[in-house]
Amino acid sequence: MKEFTTIAYQCLRKKREERPSMNEVVEALKKALDYQLSPDKAYDSETILAQRKISLPHIFNGVLALDSSVINLDQINDFMKVLPTSEERDMLKSYMGDKEMLGERAQFVLECSKIPGIGTKLLLLKMKFTLTNQVNEITRNLNIVKEATKEIMESQKLASIMKEYDHILEQRQRGHLHGLWLNNIRKLKETDVFLLYKEGVEKEASWFDFDKDLINLDVASKINIQDLRDSKSTILKEVLKAQQELNSSASDSGVSTGVHEALKTFLDDAERHPSITYFFDDVKQDADSLLAYFKADPEHNSWTTVLGFIRAFIVLFKSQASELERERAEMREAERRRQEVAERVRKEEEFAAEPVALRVFVLLSVALVKAFDIYFRPRQRWW
Repeated sequence: MKEFTTIAYQCLRKKREERPSMNEVVEALKKALDYQLSPDKAYDSETILAQRKISLPHIFNGVLALDSSVINLDQINDFMKVLPTSEERDMLKSYMGDKEMLGERAQFVLECSKIPGIGTKLLLLKMKFTLTNQVNEITRNLNIVKEATKEIMESQKLASIMKEYDHILEQRQRGHLHGLWLNNIRKLKETDVFLLYKEGVEKEASWFDFDKDLINLDVASKINIQDLRDSKSTILKEVLKAQQELNSSASDSGVSTGVHEALKTFLDDAERHPSITYFFDDVKQDADSLLAYFKADPEHNSWTTVLGFIRAFIVLFKSQASELERERAEMREAERRRQEVAERVRKEEEFAAEPVALRVFVLLSVALVKAFDIYFRPRQRWW
């Protein structure tokens, strides 16, 4: 309505030179038609389509061939935002006039209508861009999970610490846990960990740097296996869509011949990728073995949860070095005071053991010195 009224009032101006030309009227009506076709997308499509650097037919030929060299990922995302609705397609289905008389949006709708299932084909082209990165990312994370699990379960130092800690908890009557290590570190008490650290110092244990065995722990603790599982499911669903499109593209006559051939090659590559089929199940077995190693209930604990408790244990364990040093400083200060008291008592006892005559002589000498000092001290004049 705004476009119609604006151009209409411009046409009613009294002076001829102030009224719009016929070309300006046509451009205004094209813009109004774009808004009518898709009110919520007209501005977006106008902006996005105006920014394209290659012609629409060239882009759509690339889509039909699933050619990732013709269109980039950002352009795919932009086009997916402005794909025509079914209402727009119906409005222009029977249009037989001059295409140049239509606005940018309407021309875009007509081009899209030439390609069966263009939305699906854009998704498949996008998947060609992202699948390799997704699979590589999953594979990298799965390798980290596998390595972190191996490091934890093969660390003899960590095993020694856990056994010693279990022994300390038994002595402090916290229950006979017998290797239920997850329960031990789930409810950490600073005093218990301090005793563990102190015990290691006194025994000159070699396991203080046990965290250096766990190279992948920090990175692995940020990985959620459920997220990896969801990513795997997403990839499998996308591959399934590609398979369905492969089947349907065979009946799209000659329009989707390029899509059909490109999909066959794409699916062959996707199926051969190990992370989609076998590697994930192998790593899941490793993660489950870590839960069993720590006697963790898989119903209420995940692999990520166990790693979180291990990290918290390491942080608290390492912090006990300063606590132990503070305790030792307090003990040294207490020992120094004890020695001072002992020295004072020793001197008093030595003095008490001196002969009576000598003690009287010392006392008289002190008294004479004080009397002499008082008598001969210079007196101040009152004036």
